Amino acid sequence: MMIIVAIASLAMIAYVLFYLYFIEIAFVQGGKPEIILQVGIVSWSLLSVVMTITRANGYLFKAKDFELLMTLPVKPQAIIASKLVNLLIVNYLIIFYTYVPALIIYTIFNPTGFLFWVLAIVAILFIPLLSVALCGFIAYFIGMIPIKRKFKNLATIIFSLVFVSAVMLGSMGAEVIETDPQGFTDSVVNILNKASFLAPFAFSGIRGNIGHFLIFVVISVIPFLGFIWLVGRNYHKTNTTTISGDVVKDFKLGEIKAVGQTKAILNKEIKKYFGTPMYLLNTSSGPLLSLIILILMIINTDEIVNAGGEMNNQVFTLIIIGILTFMVSLTSTTSCSLSLEGKNFWIIKSAPIPAKTIFMGKILVNIIVTIPIIIIDTIVVAIFLKFNLFNIMMIALIPSLFAISISFLGLYANLLIPRFDYDQEIKAIKQSISVLVTMAFSFIITILLVGAILLGLVVLKNISLAYLFVTLLAVIITAISYILISTHGVKLYDKLNC
Repeated sequence: MMIIVAIASLAMIAYVLFYLYFIEIAFVQGGKPEIILQVGIVSWSLLSVVMTITRANGYLFKAKDFELLMTLPVKPQAIIASKLVNLLIVNYLIIFYTYVPALIIYTIFNPTGFLFWVLAIVAILFIPLLSVALCGFIAYFIGMIPIKRKFKNLATIIFSLVFVSAVMLGSMGAEVIETDPQGFTDSVVNILNKASFLAPFAFSGIRGNIGHFLIFVVISVIPFLGFIWLVGRNYHKTNTTTISGDVVKDFKLGEIKAVGQTKAILNKEIKKYFGTPMYLLNTSSGPLLSLIILILMIINTDEIVNAGGEMNNQVFTLIIIGILTFMVSLTSTTSCSLSLEGKNFWIIKSAPIPAKTIFMGKILVNIIVTIPIIIIDTIVVAIFLKFNLFNIMMIALIPSLFAISISFLGLYANLLIPRFDYDQEIKAIKQSISVLVTMAFSFIITILLVGAILLGLVVLKNISLAYLFVTLLAVIITAISYILISTHGVKLYDKLNC
């Protein structure tokens, strides 16, 4: 596991370095090579918000260890401080994918001195403090509202999705780098200044403005300490209110309707999916990003579609199919759905329900998440790109088939490498080997897709026949995945113990 994580981390860092170097070239041409440092600061701050907002409410105010902690001779402020340190550790790990690569690129194109490195290292301690404090305040006020848990989760989910969508649109909507480096640089500076009001002070302070650096430190520390003080004073009340919000009041016994086993499992899985903000956010980001990328491509690449006639339309169709297939298969709900049963796995395991029925309920959730987005993507293409009916059908059919196959493969990976020994659900969602294996399946499927289409073009000399060939390949992969989960998957399930 450690080797896989290390390789994936190094690959991600290398990709970020390459991407930032490419961006820095534009900044140099735009006359502002120093801006790359602010990019690293802002990206770290924004990622800290995303990483914290989805964890803070459940970790700080709905923790399973609340009753145990209340019996210990420890002040509430100390409990909150220790939990915040845990949140900060996760945020400090993001430094290797944002701030450190930006520093490396900055030193290549800008002069640095001893004072710069001292301030740059000291700033590491303070940059995520404000993000963690603000997200903590949001989680605190949500926790103080005496409403049912599902509505609190809904508020967290909506906020997170809106925030992630805004970041995606903001980061992908700037002017084209190659055509207007100066305009691109000015646009990025404008976005950075709006994205984080504290980042300009950190940026200026690290580059030698001691006054701005002190302002940055004070603004970072005061809200953080204020949050510890406020929540420490109301820690017991906040947790009690949060727990009481989950209690059903005025319960009335009504008519109980019997449903089939598959529908019962599906209802259970859907409630689990929409009741876990990080689960929903992590698995819906791929399909959501596919729609955002498609919209941006339509806005900025009309000339690609119309410049060269039918062949360019066919090539653009291939690009869209590849993007949709990769994005919808990148994150699968099934890759960790079995692990999320946790210590309660024995309940579903001991129930008189066939393994295939349980599998189908979990697989249908991923299909419900991905297929509607593919349909929306297809409708957008049909309205704005004016492709012929055959191309539109391929855009809908091929990604849908691969989305179904990755649903089977994700569950199979989770059966092979389940994880039930976690203390927080986030570890099963983001730190399971089965999730990494499913992502590897996604890469392989996308490579097979592109390779099959290119092979079909070379051999068949016809793009339409090539698409039909890929469709047949997708059907075969889906059938093999189904057979695999229905045979060996059932055997793996029967051997599992939590």
